[in-house]
Amino acid sequence: MKTKLSNNFFGILLSITPIALYFYFLSKYAVNIPKWDDHALKAFLLEFHDGKGIFAKSLPFFKQHNEHRIAFDRIITLLVSEVHGHIEYRWLMWIGNLTLVGVIGIFFKIFQKNKLSFISFVPIPFIIFQLELWENTFWGMASLQNFGILLFVFALIYFVSINNQRSFLWSIFFAVLATYTSGNGMLAFPVCVCILALQKRWKDVTIFTLTALVLIILYFYHFHFPDNGVKELLSNNIQKLIVGFFCFNGAIADLFPLSSTRLQITAVSGILLTFFAFGLSFYWILNSSLFAKKEKTSSTEYFILGCFMFLIASSIVVSVTRINLGEMGLLTSRYKIYSVMMVVCIHIGLLLNLKQDKVKIFIYSTLLISIGFNILANFTCFDEMVNLRKQLLTLSANWDLETIQTNNKSQITFYQKPSTIFDNIKSKLSKDIKQLPAWEGYKNLKMEHTNNISIQNSNFERTEDIDDGAYLIIQSTSKTFLVPALQHSFSVRSFLKHGKYWAKGFDIDIDKIELTKGVNHLGIWIQEGKSSQQFYLNDSLVIQNSPVRVVNSNW
Repeated sequence: MKTKLSNNFFGILLSITPIALYFYFLSKYAVNIPKWDDHALKAFLLEFHDGKGIFAKSLPFFKQHNEHRIAFDRIITLLVSEVHGHIEYRWLMWIGNLTLVGVIGIFFKIFQKNKLSFISFVPIPFIIFQLELWENTFWGMASLQNFGILLFVFALIYFVSINNQRSFLWSIFFAVLATYTSGNGMLAFPVCVCILALQKRWKDVTIFTLTALVLIILYFYHFHFPDNGVKELLSNNIQKLIVGFFCFNGAIADLFPLSSTRLQITAVSGILLTFFAFGLSFYWILNSSLFAKKEKTSSTEYFILGCFMFLIASSIVVSVTRINLGEMGLLTSRYKIYSVMMVVCIHIGLLLNLKQDKVKIFIYSTLLISIGFNILANFTCFDEMVNLRKQLLTLSANWDLETIQTNNKSQITFYQKPSTIFDNIKSKLSKDIKQLPAWEGYKNLKMEHTNNISIQNSNFERTEDIDDGAYLIIQSTSKTFLVPALQHSFSVRSFLKHGKYWAKGFDIDIDKIELTKGVNHLGIWIQEGKSSQQFYLNDSLVIQNSPVRVVNSNW
């Protein structure tokens, strides 16, 4: 008994560790600054408050956003703004990331239901709660949508797999939530119909199909279909699409972003994961009520089967609609959660079907691998988290450096900018940067002109405070703005040798669209703790023609 209690205590402590570390990163590095589509939530609040009557106030919740209807994001945004007085994007991040805890809860229920040992559950938190997911983690709208959809879809599949009326009613509820959280939620509808058919629940098949049809019709009412060039892609890039599909599935293995074999590693990993997913799925289908004289597939196996089907369907849809970004585009951080969930489902599927004499070896092997993976993922992606924060800080500073006109008839404060290292930036950058002292390190700068402009430095050393480092100042006669410098980091081997994460030097990428026509003078902002210094780089960029950015959106 004592041994069992001590094992459980050790398992609980282990399982909490990656979750606690993940939310520590969130609490320390999240910043209340909107990123990209986050601004649409301010537009939603404006439209909601300007609406007259219940109908006018209800419509903004279901308004199309790109190819999605994100009612869940908007409901949470409204609740946060009502409680807090305005949008707090960190609250959106916290709520979005807590939906992952809900997903963990579903998996834990599966383990309890099948009387699997707690130690066999422990690898799952290590696989899920790590910084490969950094883009969703630190992006309010994305965390609510991309993590929330997995909670609602997995809950939908979980309840539809259980053959009783109460669970079936819960599945209808989660079908509605999934539909209005993200567009791919509807991919779960045919999955659920397949599960019900495999269980020979024909009455429930009819009811669920009719419900799904109603939800689909409502979803696509007054829907604008974006042009992703799908026909052209399917006719000319089948091989590229197939590689992209496997890269998407194997994105969890994208732990070496600078490796020349990055695509090959993720593609091979995707092939292996897809093989396991299909192998387990076919085994359970053949042992279902529909194909076997005596049903051997359990409700848990139907659940994992449904998860596999949803994840593969999502992979196909994203690969087809986003392959125009290239195979590397499918390794974007915000998509990796699907590969992560596929690994978790394979872990559970194998546990359910391994022979008893091999279970113990499997459990402790996966435990060690998952811990190693978690450490490596956090190490590899730590700089991505820091760089995203720096990017958001400079965006906020650049808004202060320009006058922005708003169309807020309600005179309601929807957002309050947080205090940052760039407070009072206008006074610090009010004079001509050519009058600033020259930076001693400018001789170590190397500049390259391609489609964009890149600047490299090889000897700058970053100090250790959270927002320390270098920021490029670009000043023309009409505009001054900042661009974050991305500090170099050591490899794992060099880290073990030097005991430091940050290496000497930085890279700066400048989008030519941000530059104005004419002369753009360059300076540098050095942040060390609470103090900052500004210098002139004794250099400038001359732009002959300034391209215009065209952004197509329906929000």
